Amino acid sequence: MGTPFQFGQGQILVERLGTGAAALGSAATAAFVDEYAPTTANQAAPVSSFSLPAAAVQPASAPFNLTESGTATSNGYLSRSANEQFLSIPGYNATPGTAGVASSSAATIGRTIGLLDATGVVSTPTAINMLSGNNYRSIASNGTSFWAAGAVGIAYVANSSATTSTSVLSGNLRNVVIHNGNLYYSTGAGTQGIYKISGLPTSTATSTLIRGVSNPYGFALNPAENILYVAIDAAYANTNAGGGVQRYNWNSGTSTWDFAYTLRMGAASTTGARGITVDFNGAQPVIYCTSNEVSSNRLLRIVDNGSSVSADAGTNVTVIATAGTNKIFRGVAFAPQNCTQTNFYADADGDGFGAGLAVLACQQPFGFVANNTDGCPTNAAKQAPGQCGCGVADTDSDNDGTADCNDGCPAD
Repeated sequence: MGTPFQFGQGQILVERLGTGAAALGSAATAAFVDEYAPTTANQAAPVSSFSLPAAAVQPASAPFNLTESGTATSNGYLSRSANEQFLSIPGYNATPGTAGVASSSAATIGRTIGLLDATGVVSTPTAINMLSGNNYRSIASNGTSFWAAGAVGIAYVANSSATTSTSVLSGNLRNVVIHNGNLYYSTGAGTQGIYKISGLPTSTATSTLIRGVSNPYGFALNPAENILYVAIDAAYANTNAGGGVQRYNWNSGTSTWDFAYTLRMGAASTTGARGITVDFNGAQPVIYCTSNEVSSNRLLRIVDNGSSVSADAGTNVTVIATAGTNKIFRGVAFAPQNCTQTNFYADADGDGFGAGLAVLACQQPFGFVANNTDGCPTNAAKQAPGQCGCGVADTDSDNDGTADCNDGCPAD
């Protein structure tokens, strides 16, 4: 008996549309999830590939079909669940060749929730009458429930066996993301940008704009929530404008997300970006994204070294793979893992002691530790206030048991 399949840690999964046999159009087309190694350049073929169901007769029960529109650029944005154990994949319970699938009625062509677990098992357990009449674009899960987004809003689905959904927000939305227990989404309509819904809503909710951004698609926040990357679907202009991957830094003094620079999609490249996921487990964030060419687009790896000069030059970019003729890449995510998450806490002063709100993760994030015992989280020299408080040493010059900060005669 062979060794059971298991995705390697850090492997990259990307949704691919099309087999290459014919040009992509607005009709329903076959979808696949391809696995690539995270650092190898110009991989001629995926490490493994997983076909999503595409039966010639529309299924009336599970497994449902999961096909996609070949030309709807905002569709196909999968994500890894918050507990890291599976991918959630959006799609349509339509047979290949179904015309205008993105604008179909969900009463006749249900919106499918697809799953891909850590052992490579694909399932499509439900197809629901939700997000009808327009694009079904993305989906996120906390490990149990789901939040599906599209051109008519966000729908909440209680679990993978549910047959109904609840509308929680209306609007022409794109990518939905769960981060640190809250729901975020991007929109390219109305006041464009990245929005936040506090918590994970199960009924009608309200959202707050956290950063105005033009033409946003996918986005990613780091665990400490002080770095934000946004994939911009526009032509690259320069490091201060245009498409590519834009970086924003949190300004705690003004409580705003300040634009830092745009990362170019390769030397001399003018393409934008759509799908994105980011590895924050090192000193330099590593971005994996899909470019916005009309066909045969690229899956890229970009190392952000914090320099706007390098960002503009596009010298830290590796082409992992190219989709190929009559194929296109859409959403990208890290491979799911069979793991037990642990609470980690920010170690802002680098003293090995953490504080603040817990972040659940399978791997220890960069800048985080497994304890929350730091009483002075911004002073590396102290882990408790002591007599003088954080930021002031408890020096006792005369060794009388009273620190100098409280001693009227510190030398006597």
